[in-house]
Amino acid sequence: MKRKIERFVIITPRAVSPAGTPPRIHPPLGAISVLAEAKRNGYEVFLFDAAAEGLKKSILNSSYNPVEIEELDGIFYWKTGLRIEEIVAEVIKLEPDVIGMSCCTVVDRGEVAKTATAIKKHCL
Repeated sequence: MKRKIERFVIITPRAVSPAGTPPRIHPPLGAISVLAEAKRNGYEVFLFDAAAEGLKKSILNSSYNPVEIEELDGIFYWKTGLRIEEIVAEVIKLEPDVIGMSCCTVVDRGEVAKTATAIKKHCL
């Protein structure tokens, strides 16, 4: 028996930027466009922007640090936003029928892959 699809969520990953530069947080225009069309067709939609949510959490809780440093191929990068386990926990609460991932830049691809793997492990 097929499950009825009613609720969509699209996740944008943490922002990945070379260390020492301002965070490169891009507006998720593609995700917004897809969700707008789904909403027009009667679906319940959610945009989960991990970078924005992490920054919001750090504003509300001054002890929360939304930035992690990771070395990739000998270059240090800042990852700004909620950590993957926090993203998974929030997505579980939304109980979506469909989960999409948004990747705005090539440097986000690794973060998208790690997030998608964690989502698949814990939400499907």
